[in-house]
Amino acid sequence: MLSTEAIAQHADFAQSSPEIDVFRPKLLNSDHSEEEGDMKMKIWVALTVLLTAVSYRASAVPITGGVTNVQLDAGVAGVILGAGVTPAPTGSATFDAGTLTFGFPITGGDLSGAVIPGSTIEHDTSGISFSAGQTSLIIGEFLIDTTSLVISGSAMSTAPAVGNPLALTGGVPLFDLTTGSTVTGFPFNVSLTGAAAGALNDTFGVGLFTAGLQIGVAATNPQVAAVPVPLTLPLVGLGLGLIALTRRKVKA
Repeated sequence: MLSTEAIAQHADFAQSSPEIDVFRPKLLNSDHSEEEGDMKMKIWVALTVLLTAVSYRASAVPITGGVTNVQLDAGVAGVILGAGVTPAPTGSATFDAGTLTFGFPITGGDLSGAVIPGSTIEHDTSGISFSAGQTSLIIGEFLIDTTSLVISGSAMSTAPAVGNPLALTGGVPLFDLTTGSTVTGFPFNVSLTGAAAGALNDTFGVGLFTAGLQIGVAATNPQVAAVPVPLTLPLVGLGLGLIALTRRKVKA
């Protein structure tokens, strides 16, 4: 819903802009007639409505689909497999053994201003399992926060030798993202957080994993609907209608 603050901001913009100021009637010391001033005020209001609609359209766009791909580093994959631990996709995730790439369907989120920065990208139906015999660690429900560049999620492990299942539910920081990847098509480097490294070490009784260990690279490709959010079209229509009506009256 549009806030009064948003409309006020655009009103302030209209007042300070020399391009829009020409439409605003001079209420004091003006030589224009009252009718001309009324016409110009209507055009000014119409432009304010249009600016508000455009701003609202850019503020948040719901994500409808897409996929995030994570390609494991070959060296890290070799260490994991060498320790007798096998990674595999869970839920709706996919895995390409030839390229060591996991695919995680995007299930929702919000794209800020139709660009990646400032967005949240959800992957509620997929994850990765790490297994060695009867011991396993499953991580999933990934949420990418592109402001903090963190992938959070949940983790569940079963370690019969320890006797205590480990459960980290919801919002646990699992991976850090950094830019500067040299792999074509994968702009982000992916590294373990302390929580993820600890979960892997505790589950499998090893000390192989450390916070900051780069495990691979990632690319996320969210899709959005090709139509404006519900309130945008009425606002744009109202603004254009006011301008058209006012211009016809001025010509008459």
